[in-house]
Amino acid sequence: NCTGSVCDKVINRVWKAKDDCNNSVTCTQVIRFQEREKCPRSPGYWKNHRSAWPVNSLVVGGVNYNATQLMNLLSNKLPNGNSCSGDASVYLAKFVIATRFNLLDDSQPHGILDELEDADEFLEDFPPGSNPRGSNKQRATNLMDRLDCYVNSNPPGCLDCN
Repeated sequence: NCTGSVCDKVINRVWKAKDDCNNSVTCTQVIRFQEREKCPRSPGYWKNHRSAWPVNSLVVGGVNYNATQLMNLLSNKLPNGNSCSGDASVYLAKFVIATRFNLLDDSQPHGILDELEDADEFLEDFPPGSNPRGSNKQRATNLMDRLDCYVNSNPPGCLDCN
């Protein structure tokens, strides 16, 4: 029985018992298995579990990043591996990467697609390393906070992320 992304499997087992006096009893055991969706995983998970990545390159903000560049961004570095300090576009890119990896790994979007599109558009204008200031930095931080809520959530009905 399937409803949306949740499917049930039911097994009915019939148990019969008989004693030495020929008394018998029958009992039916119902076992339900419910398929659960995958939980979103954090940027830290993806940084530390390279073998779990669903792809080896990814387009973020209109730029195609290879695995090394993605790992640098997940590590709060610029795509070339140089360190950065407080660059909101780098931090936002990290959460875009984690969100995309989660979606490619079959986690349900739970209403995050509009924010993901907004974040990608922002990163087209302010790519990692651009270090946006003022209201642009605040916009990047707000988008990052929304993506952070998604990647670090444990929605009802999903498998434990640990």
